[in-house]
Amino acid sequence: MHGALSYSERLSHLGGGGSHILGASLIWAPGFLIFWAPLSFGRLGFSYSGRLSHLDSAGSHPGDVTSLFAFASLIICRMVTYILDITIKLLTERKLYMNKEFHIQTHSHSEMLDITHEIEGWVKEQGIQEGIAIVSSLHTTAGITVNENADPDVKTDMLMRLDKIYPWTHPQDKHAEGNTAAHLKTSTVGHAQTLIISEGELVLGTWQGVYFCEFDGPRSRKYHVKVIADK
Repeated sequence: MHGALSYSERLSHLGGGGSHILGASLIWAPGFLIFWAPLSFGRLGFSYSGRLSHLDSAGSHPGDVTSLFAFASLIICRMVTYILDITIKLLTERKLYMNKEFHIQTHSHSEMLDITHEIEGWVKEQGIQEGIAIVSSLHTTAGITVNENADPDVKTDMLMRLDKIYPWTHPQDKHAEGNTAAHLKTSTVGHAQTLIISEGELVLGTWQGVYFCEFDGPRSRKYHVKVIADK
């Protein structure tokens, strides 16, 4: 159980990035104790001052002094434990954010390129085990979709159907570049997809693959992958 782990065991799970935060905590924690602890103990000291002033007249009572320092030590220990516990909790429960921009060259006016292996390979290189990956096209005439990657005829049929729905030329189109159909196709398939990462793998169905969809090529294109890792 997480709560039962010792500090050394919990610290062993922290990544390199966490060491900077932990190091900072080891700097500000003593500062907190040096500058603020005396203020916290001020009232405690004053409450004992009356009793200590009577030591000479009423006889020596070393137990009073011992109790004072024992109580102060207990408070200090609990404050340090609390600070370390909060710091370690923040570090062990933190999320990691990673980004990468991929470049891809398309070869046809309309095509769907399987980019599953590129994304999965990068995820594995980063050692990401759990989280999500957001794949986003950086273009208005090229999108990202998830669909079957077993039978290539699926891609052919999808492109053919999109061409029928959005013919390349239309007498009422006003866009000067003449590629309104490409914009419509991109909005239809979407510019981005969110994928689940589990046990270091993209969670995809048996026949699923991630596609970069070119609708106005050939061109040099880019797509962006952002991973939010749980651990």
